[in-house]
Amino acid sequence: WNRSSLSHYLLLRFMITLKSYFTRWFGYAGEPHTEEDLPELREVRGDLVVGNGSNSVTIVAVSDTHLVHPTSVPDGDVLIHCGDFLNHNAVPEDIVSFNEWLGAQPHKEKVIICGNHEILMKTWPPEKIRAALSNATYFLHGETVTLDCGLTIHGTPFTQERNWIYKANSFSVGPQKLEETFSKIPDDVDILVSHVPSLGVLDKTYVDMRVGSAALLRNVLRSRPKVHFCGHNHDQTGAVYLQDTLVVNAAQKESNLGPFVVT
Repeated sequence: WNRSSLSHYLLLRFMITLKSYFTRWFGYAGEPHTEEDLPELREVRGDLVVGNGSNSVTIVAVSDTHLVHPTSVPDGDVLIHCGDFLNHNAVPEDIVSFNEWLGAQPHKEKVIICGNHEILMKTWPPEKIRAALSNATYFLHGETVTLDCGLTIHGTPFTQERNWIYKANSFSVGPQKLEETFSKIPDDVDILVSHVPSLGVLDKTYVDMRVGSAALLRNVLRSRPKVHFCGHNHDQTGAVYLQDTLVVNAAQKESNLGPFVVT
């Protein structure tokens, strides 16, 4: 190490530390919780497989692509995007670009929800968003539909309210609205798609905060979906089991993992 490289390293560490404290003091610091509130998780070993393999359906999931559309998407029956396909400062042409990318994908059915960065669509009624995303088979905004393969899927874009420091606050609501929204997840739904993860489930950030939703955790444990796809937190991309539910955080922005494939 020379003096110059050491100075740059120390400056970088200082800026990272300053940002983390600034975020904790003035930004969203996660829902209050104790370690006892966090669920037990099981590691996923091998391929992401749900069911017994007969009449199998291949689902490809991505999230948090933020205008960087994946160039190599695995083939499958269903493509799911868990939101944040835009940035908070996106322009209308970016919606067109995403819709064109969506139309170029070969999957038979394509399911989309919004995330907190879809500021352009924040005040749009669902019908207008569906029209703009015309290449999506389903745009879900708190609805449940049945796919051609017979699986039921529920999609919800909502996340917790954040403080003034965050510009990306689309579809962000208070605790009561969040509880009401997630309570509509049907019991025994096959697939759940949300933007936010559950509290304690692939939701820990690099500054040691948990950004998952306790209301969502309660309702995932109640509804017991076979698979829960989410994103939002870029720092814990991966898959785990929450009881019998396979949970996949498919966020792509800072991850070197490609789209997730579940069979």
